[in-house]
Amino acid sequence: MTVSPKLIVAVVIVIAAVWFIVVNRTTVAINLWVPKVTGPLWVVLLITFAGGMLAGLLLRRRRKKE
Repeated sequence: MTVSPKLIVAVVIVIAAVWFIVVNRTTVAINLWVPKVTGPLWVVLLITFAGGMLAGLLLRRRRKKE
């Protein structure tokens, strides 16, 4: 069984992101355009990571269609 380099890199990135989220559990204030909300930093990091993954998937699919 062979493991592709892309899979190894993806696993390393996910592990690093999860570790970073677990370590940063303080409460932060987030300024949106009008409201200011407070919440745990790990939620902000998780949403940012998920948004980056979604953007990467969408861009990858777009390149395959061209």
